[in-house]
Amino acid sequence: MLSSNTNLLIKDDITKMAHIAITTDLGKYLGVPLLQSRVNKNTYKEVCDKVQRKLAGWKIKQLSLAGRAVLIQASSSTIPSYTMQTTMLPVAICHQIDRIQRNFLWEDSTKHHKMHLVNWDQVCLPKEFGGLGLKEMTETNLVLLAQLMKGIKFLKEGTWWRLGKGDHIKFWIDYWCGNDPLQDKAMVDILDEVLNLFVADYITDGKISIDLTDCFFHDDMICKLSSLPTDTYQNYKDRRIWSLNSNGEFTTATARDLIILRRVNPINYKIWKCCWDIITLPRVKTFMLWGRLDIPWPSVFAVVYWRLWNWRNKFLFEKGFVFLVDPVNIITKDCEAIWVSLHQHSTKPVRQDILISWQFPTKRWIKLNTDEASQNNSLYANCGGLLRNNMGEWLAGFAANLGQGSNTEAELFGILHGLNLACQMNVRKLELEVDSSTAIELVTSDREYCHPFFFGIPECRNLLKRN
Repeated sequence: MLSSNTNLLIKDDITKMAHIAITTDLGKYLGVPLLQSRVNKNTYKEVCDKVQRKLAGWKIKQLSLAGRAVLIQASSSTIPSYTMQTTMLPVAICHQIDRIQRNFLWEDSTKHHKMHLVNWDQVCLPKEFGGLGLKEMTETNLVLLAQLMKGIKFLKEGTWWRLGKGDHIKFWIDYWCGNDPLQDKAMVDILDEVLNLFVADYITDGKISIDLTDCFFHDDMICKLSSLPTDTYQNYKDRRIWSLNSNGEFTTATARDLIILRRVNPINYKIWKCCWDIITLPRVKTFMLWGRLDIPWPSVFAVVYWRLWNWRNKFLFEKGFVFLVDPVNIITKDCEAIWVSLHQHSTKPVRQDILISWQFPTKRWIKLNTDEASQNNSLYANCGGLLRNNMGEWLAGFAANLGQGSNTEAELFGILHGLNLACQMNVRKLELEVDSSTAIELVTSDREYCHPFFFGIPECRNLLKRN
């Protein structure tokens, strides 16, 4: 491969000396074109052609709107994903793929033009926001490249800091303790010379110095800062984590949610979720677009709504159509058939109530029980626990106000406080009983989690390993 500006005689000489033919196209590697010139829409034209061929094999008239949406979501929209994981496709290619899928969805072609009833941006929203859950290609390309391109703006917006030594996290400006910077939670304005101080500057004897912060915050925030076990952080580096996932790990699904939340109003979430939760056929749900009885009323309403629309169109556009004699009976049979069919093939697990009770620990062992209580999983949190012997007798207990925090955070604090109490009492044979599977998994696993509540996990592990 030589530059197009290279003299032809020189090219011939190089070919004879190297015994290698000159080419203008390096071909592909693992299905992705090897670039040797400026990228344009012709470079990745084959991606568009594959999408076009995938949809061209289907007769649009044989599929309902719901069927076409499922086909786009399941097949044609996944074809570009392989290339998009490593390459930023030209905007023209992304728009061309969107155009192909959009025309297929609305039965639009060069021979038969049809009106697109809903804006494509709305169609590409998740179902809970009033869309059909299809993917807009430009956004999809950004999301798939997010793990490679660390400088993408929206990726920075979705990251928090997980506290370690505190020497890289700015105490007032960075996101590290809750959903907002501490500067926004302060009751007074913060001086400019203080804004750039790091968390490590506020740590004294392994704890956040309350003397330096109590004049800035309400009591609940002071409780949260004072309860942080910063002495256990010192062996770990500060680390960026993904804020939109509960375990702190980046996923493409949550990255796409971050982009979508910029342009939608989440207030309508419950309205659209109720529509999609109706027990009926997908094509009926799609027609509506945008609790339960034996035959639930929402399902009956959806079927009636769809049937009336169907019959109305046949009356207007089909010659010789005659209204049915007993439409109520037909609608009833439709509802019964849908209900039976969906429940026979349902994979949703049936909820089972499990009755539990406190069990006595083994003889000469002590049992530690801890629990938490938090308001709305993000506001005021508390934890508590107690130690009992094999006779069920109370030995010691504790309770702590943690300020603002979530359920999982409070569970972990409860375990940490309980293990410290057992250590102070020189308990060697200890059984720990907690009702949070998430907290148990975090404490017992040996993985280095990027979990946002990693704070006391190493200390809990060390205390559990003591004899």
